[in-house]
Formats: sequence, C-alpha cells, structure tokens
Amino acid sequence: MKAVIVADIIQSTSFSVEQLMAIQEELQKYVDENVRWFQEHDSDFWGRVVRGDTLECYMGHPHYALRMALLLQLRMMLFNAAQNSGEKESVRTKRNGIRVSLGVGEMRVSDPEKGILDGEAVYLAGRGLDGQHTAGKEKVSIKRTLFYASFNQAESRAVSLMLGSIDVLFRKATDIQRTVLYNKLLGKKEKEIAELLGKSTPAINQHGIKSGWNAISDIVNYYEKELYPL
Repeated sequence: MKAVIVADIIQSTSFSVEQLMAIQEELQKYVDENVRWFQEHDSDFWGRVVRGDTLECYMGHPHYALRMALLLQLRMMLFNAAQNSGEKESVRTKRNGIRVSLGVGEMRVSDPEKGILDGEAVYLAGRGLDGQHTAGKEKVSIKRTLFYASFNQAESRAVSLMLGSIDVLFRKATDIQRTVLYNKLLGKKEKEIAELLGKSTPAINQHGIKSGWNAISDIVNYYEKELYPL
C-alpha cells in the first residue's frame, strides 16, 4: 500500500500574487523538509506544488502519512497566523487556509522526475476534495478540512470520523496550542518544546491537555500501530 496527500488552498483566487507566492514557498519548504526526514527514515517521499494552489505528496508506505497530513494542516494554520498577525485569532481560524486529503491504496506510477502520479491512492485523495472548491464565492462556510479514504470502506469510515474530531480540535485550539501540537507530532518531548517556546514544562503540558493532545495521540497511534505498522 502507498499513500498520497492532496491539499488545496482555500479561496486561493482571493489572495494577492505576493500572498500566493508566500504560500507556495511555505508548501515547498514542507516538501523539502519531508524529503530529508523520510530519507533519514529509509522511506520514499516526494511532493510537488501544482497549479500554484495545490500540493501533492507521495509516500512509499502509509505508516507516517496521517502524521504528515496533520503536520501540514497545523503548519499552514500557523503560517496563516504569522502572515495575518494583526487580525483576531478567531478570524484567522475561520479562514483556516488549507484542506488536506489523505488517500491510501495502490499506485500504478510514481515518477518524481517526470512528475507523474497515477493510481488508486491519488484518486482516493483527490476524491476527498471533489466538490469542495470555493472559487468565486464571497462567503464560504468551511465545515471540514481533513479528509481520508482507503480501499477499505469500513476503515475509511472509521478514520474519517476520527479526523472529524481532530478537525474540530485544531480549529478550537489557540495559536500556542497549535504550536505545541505541531511539535508533539514531530515527536518532541515537553521539555524540548518548553525550551523552544520559552515556557515552563507544566505550561506546555496544560496546553497539550486543553488542545486534546491525548485524543489526537491515541488516533495517530491507532493508525500507525494497528492499521499501518512498519
């Protein structure tokens, strides 16, 4: 089994050229950092930014894919916060920035040199975003931004329900809580995060509790250890 992440920028046509270029640069950083990380973990990964507002990433094994999808979501939410620091946090959260869809299945072709992705996983991932585009709409109500599909319908249903819960937790979290969640998903210990953010370890622990880290961690562990162990 392989995994593909497809993500698109919400209301990309409303951004200025400078804003869109900044988003594209951040997405490319995500790809470049993951290429290095997966090489260290002896696993295949490659990605590309297409059409200026869409990201596609391929992973040779689904094990890390859910974690990578959640990291992408949080990363772009934090990027949105940094780019619009003068706005209220609630306003930035409503805009959110990106939808992320994960597909798990077989692949016929994965050629990074030619930029070709073809197969079940990419179609399943793309299906999660079908009908979700918001181009041309002045007001948009974003109900979900995390999607999942696999060859197994029962599994797809279960993981999708779990992602629905994570979606809500991410949106309710404050910027500092999202930063804590992001670093915890990277595998950093609370002491490391405290030193990074200049806060006490108990404060980091409380941010994790309030943002629902225990539930998120349980879901990620279930996916990685029960569904797609290495």
